[in-house]
Amino acid sequence: ADAGFDVFLLNQRGTTYGKKHVNLKTSDNKFWQFTLDEYAKYDAPDMIDKALQLSGESGLYWVGSSQGTIVGFMTLAETPAYNRKVKAIFQLSPVGTGGYAKGIFRFAIAAFQIFKPVLDVIPFF
Repeated sequence: ADAGFDVFLLNQRGTTYGKKHVNLKTSDNKFWQFTLDEYAKYDAPDMIDKALQLSGESGLYWVGSSQGTIVGFMTLAETPAYNRKVKAIFQLSPVGTGGYAKGIFRFAIAAFQIFKPVLDVIPFF
């Protein structure tokens, strides 16, 4: 923002800003009955459109953290028209961890950790 860019900080329901919901109050059980699928299908596209409308831009950069990473991927996968509206997506932290993986997945995670230093020095692109 200090460099003259429009910056929009978005969050999902469950914050104090959710109290301005058009139809529901936070005391209504229905307010809390939503899924990430619904958020990616309805809420995220609406927020993207609003940010573009307010900024006058044709595209934006998405910076996701934790749950924002999965919602970003879901939105772009489920609503392909938004691939033109999001210029680039930067995912800062994962939504989960492999620490509780079982079976073959635990082995794959351990093997990846062993080979990661080698992969870091091999140019893929």
